[in-house]
Amino acid sequence: LWLATRNAGAVSFDPATQRWTQILPESVDSTRPGLPHRTVFCIFEDRDGALWFGTLEGLARWREEAPEGERWRVYDDVRDGLSSKRVYAIQQD
Repeated sequence: LWLATRNAGAVSFDPATQRWTQILPESVDSTRPGLPHRTVFCIFEDRDGALWFGTLEGLARWREEAPEGERWRVYDDVRDGLSSKRVYAIQQD
């Protein structure tokens, strides 16, 4: 279960362990880099299992299977194909 929040990042709940995990931007929590902003509008899991987070300041992708330094990728400007940094919805084509 994933929850998108206003100003508290993304939060996940694992029913097997009964644990909550909060994901915050690197500037807020340097041990877990990734989200470009604390406000998350949407969360999407693609067919390859990657998680996508639409935020106030861009789009972030999390890949669990990727090597440590490559798990997060942030898309946050027109060079990345975004017309705006604000990402309200995600849909796979």
